[in-house]
Amino acid sequence: MQGDVDIIKALVVARGASVKDGNVDGDTPFHFAVYHDQLEAAKELLKLGADDNKRNCKGASPLTYAASQGKADAIPLPSLNV
Repeated sequence: MQGDVDIIKALVVARGASVKDGNVDGDTPFHFAVYHDQLEAAKELLKLGADDNKRNCKGASPLTYAASQGKADAIPLPSLNV
């Protein structure tokens, strides 16, 4: 998985894909980008309106994923910028 920013833009802008909706487990595209360490994809998803604080069915947020991998400070999470 390579977090292709151009594909993300095409799916969201041209095709109307949602960056806020999750799969059956509640994981959003932003959850996946963070989990797979795709920083550029994560940044683009945020620009397109992704919710960096949304929790999945197990209560995990993108920050939970980043922290579990020791990468919490590498992921841009606007909700942490108080």
